[in-house]
Amino acid sequence: MPAYIERFGYKIQIMVRMQLKGTLFDSVNVCYMADERDEEIWSIRTTERPQHLRKIVKYRISDRQKLKFDVQEVPIDLQNSWVETGLLSNKKIQLTRSDPSSNKHYEWDVPNKAYLSQADLYLLPLILQDQPDGQWGFYAYHPNSGKISFRTERLEHKSNGNYLIYSRLAPEDIQEQVTEYDHKGKIVLRILAGGRKLIPAARRQIEARWPQFVK
Repeated sequence: MPAYIERFGYKIQIMVRMQLKGTLFDSVNVCYMADERDEEIWSIRTTERPQHLRKIVKYRISDRQKLKFDVQEVPIDLQNSWVETGLLSNKKIQLTRSDPSSNKHYEWDVPNKAYLSQADLYLLPLILQDQPDGQWGFYAYHPNSGKISFRTERLEHKSNGNYLIYSRLAPEDIQEQVTEYDHKGKIVLRILAGGRKLIPAARRQIEARWPQFVK
């Protein structure tokens, strides 16, 4: 439970490192939900970390009369950051999203029923594991879309003990996100809407890309 919250509840922290070509993106997601589910706080901070320093071109006049310039490439340490913070209290959701070029604020009323917090969404696959095959629907806020939408989860058990969850994040989404879990609730494979596949990394791969966070 965060030190600034004087109520018991659940705290979940997720740390992610993604590599796109020569750039690393580190993301830290922390969410807290009170036991009574009437208060929720979350933050998502993503930082861009280029593996090689970027360079800018600097011009210096070498001959004023002939207007000659020396051109020099100067390395700069530039790290872009994206930050989102959310608060649910008094049946209102307040959200702030900051990026390198803007700072925006949003506010919504919490749906009257069937709203799941960010912590609930992380725990949901484990909660559904022992349920019979079926489909559930609820409202939730989704950071990728930046809005609250009605989401459905469809559960299907496999004969080997694994289970599949088909997620439709909004009614207008044509394709579902499909995630396979093993009998312990660990992700085996996730197929995003659009076909991109996410496969859990082996420990040696994590050690190679993120050694300071591997214990």
